[in-house]
Amino acid sequence: MGVYDFQLSTFNFQLSTFNFLIMKVNFRKICLGNLLMFISQYMLIPILPVIMAEELNLSIATTGIMFLVTVLGMILVGPFYSYLMDAYKRKSLCIFTFAIVFIATIGYTLVHRPLELLLLCLVQGFAFGIANSSIITLGIDVNISDNRSKGNVILGWFTRLGMILGVGLGSTVYLNYNFETLITASVLVGCVGLLFIAALHIPFRAPIGMPVCSLDRFFLPHTFLFVLNMILIAFVPGVLFPLIHFKMGDTFLLDEWTVPYFAIAGGAFLLSVFLVQALKKQSLLIQALLGMTTMLCAICSLILFDSIAGQLLSAILLGIGLSIITPAFLFFFINLSSHCQRSTANTTHLLSWKIGVSLGVATSCYLTVNESSGAAFRTALYASALAIIFFIVISYPYYQKKKVR
Repeated sequence: MGVYDFQLSTFNFQLSTFNFLIMKVNFRKICLGNLLMFISQYMLIPILPVIMAEELNLSIATTGIMFLVTVLGMILVGPFYSYLMDAYKRKSLCIFTFAIVFIATIGYTLVHRPLELLLLCLVQGFAFGIANSSIITLGIDVNISDNRSKGNVILGWFTRLGMILGVGLGSTVYLNYNFETLITASVLVGCVGLLFIAALHIPFRAPIGMPVCSLDRFFLPHTFLFVLNMILIAFVPGVLFPLIHFKMGDTFLLDEWTVPYFAIAGGAFLLSVFLVQALKKQSLLIQALLGMTTMLCAICSLILFDSIAGQLLSAILLGIGLSIITPAFLFFFINLSSHCQRSTANTTHLLSWKIGVSLGVATSCYLTVNESSGAAFRTALYASALAIIFFIVISYPYYQKKKVR
């Protein structure tokens, strides 16, 4: 090898190393931006049905059902994800749509009629769906091919962490301050997340001419059984989210600060990352069953032990259970997808969670008003048990036959 060839190979090695480091930095920014933006939005989920019911003089059951329109917006815009990702700069699209989400968040303070609430939820669903798809796509863009499946799982974990920390933080702010402070905190957290996205360096990608309407980057039809399974799982925490107003609002007190149930669950979710790492040697079957069983035990603790200790145990178990379930089930979706469908797998997984959580919130609002919080707990218990049975009897055997990896 000549001196020139040696220098050229050294330069190429240094350049590839530099690009790898840049991609790692960019991926961290995406994870942190994604985390903060999900915290921002999920801070509002346990609070908005009750506040909007008071503001519009409606029942909580009605407003809980009305918020399902957000999911409808995500579904309606879903077939256009792929075209939008191809036709526009993904970073700009992500920033623009998340900005619309935050403007809609401020809009909740200005709502005075039911139709205004429905339209606001629909617009937020449109924007939130596009923003989610674009940030998943950005996470894939900044990773080399061999790291993309792992990157999908890491980004998915940050997403679920943002959800549960958002509910915990939102409950804490609302119970200790007021709704206006909650809205301000939500927007501020989201804006910090946007700064991380704005700081990204994304290489130029030429459009490839995607069709205007397709299921790419939106939904994988052959994962429909796992979609149903995920809806059942996500339904459980969704049922519990609004109950801070009825049963779990003053769960724990710390120096006169109210520390709600989901603040404890969020802490357990975060700390159990070490447990999840230890479980990596176990099969996905064992991980999924362990996570769902732990979640089932969390609901049993709420029903059997009507005490602070029972709620504390339940919150810890729920946080641990969700931390185990989320990466395991995302791997199921990824392993059922081909090489070019990993973004679609992640979006499908996320959509399943959103549907399940929204249905859980609506069901909880209805049952709590028309029956009791006990009825909501029992419904969550039935959903937990059904999720396990559905997984063992239907989902996992299907996965064994259809998995690609």
